[in-house]
Amino acid sequence: MGKSKRVDLYSVYLYFRIYYRRMATNSTTNICSICDFRQVTNPSVIWCSECDEGLCKECTEHHSISKATRGHSTVSIDTYKKLPPSILAITKTCERHNEKFHIYCYKHDSPCCKKCIVETHNECKELFDIDDAVKDVKSSNAFLEVELTLAEISENLKRIRKDREENLTSIKETRDKVESAINMTKLKIVNNLDELQDKLLKELNKTEKSESKQIHKLLTSVQQAEKDVTVFQNNIASIKQHASDLQAFIALKQIDRDVDEKDKFVQTLVNSKDLNHTVLSWKISSDLKNVNTGITTFGKIVVESKSSGITIARRKNQQAQTMVNNPVSRPVNTSASDVLMNSKRIKIQHNDCKQS
Repeated sequence: MGKSKRVDLYSVYLYFRIYYRRMATNSTTNICSICDFRQVTNPSVIWCSECDEGLCKECTEHHSISKATRGHSTVSIDTYKKLPPSILAITKTCERHNEKFHIYCYKHDSPCCKKCIVETHNECKELFDIDDAVKDVKSSNAFLEVELTLAEISENLKRIRKDREENLTSIKETRDKVESAINMTKLKIVNNLDELQDKLLKELNKTEKSESKQIHKLLTSVQQAEKDVTVFQNNIASIKQHASDLQAFIALKQIDRDVDEKDKFVQTLVNSKDLNHTVLSWKISSDLKNVNTGITTFGKIVVESKSSGITIARRKNQQAQTMVNNPVSRPVNTSASDVLMNSKRIKIQHNDCKQS
């Protein structure tokens, strides 16, 4: 079997694994786990994150007065279901051994049950009690840092979007000015220059469309990034309110990587020339100035790239960064290069104890 076929089979395996896990999660949340153990089907009305199971109304009353569980924090099942599916899929039980997690391995970024430690993490040194690892995670500096960074990225994206929209407006305004200048010049020359004039106006329209298309393309990426950041912010708020500490701890790592990716996206825009302002102008032909019959062109459209001067907030550097790109002139038919980002991907195996 070829390598590509093995990769395809593994992808199918992962898909069904995630699918059935979500189905199992939905079943666990919809049905009272205690009644289900007694082979009785009752709908769950609350979720206990510490017990990691849903409870019906009757079982909830026993749960609230039992000495072992009366101190547990619970939420309504409808509220709990508002958490993202990826968070709901996180449980306190090892999928491989069906035992409760007790240890967290920082070397492999993985929660472990007792059997995991013996089989896979026997030589690992950075092993900590999982209760200590997840303690106060929602109020930790790491959680706060993600929230603040998301807010910062959201604000930066808004500034960039506004700057691009303003540049689109200025291009339209300067385009009108250029057209007016061309028409006024046309009035000073003979009628046989009409053909050259039309040719230049077509070039102007083509240039405007080309430059606007590039900005629209960047705007689309920025707007999508804004939507992603908004989702991250909503997920953070939901996790802080309703997820267990373990769920919040593990979800934080994925969100932190997503946040870092969006942060890199913003910085790539800042460091590139794609945010330089595009300015249209018209340079009159020297032949036209002489108004002789040997004129071969009505002029040319000049595209000038100027620094926009956007101020981007950077908490990590504790200072604001201002884009200072040297003005760059380029031919009309030259397209701005697409933003290329190599995002580092780190896989957290929170439900699979096998380490590679």
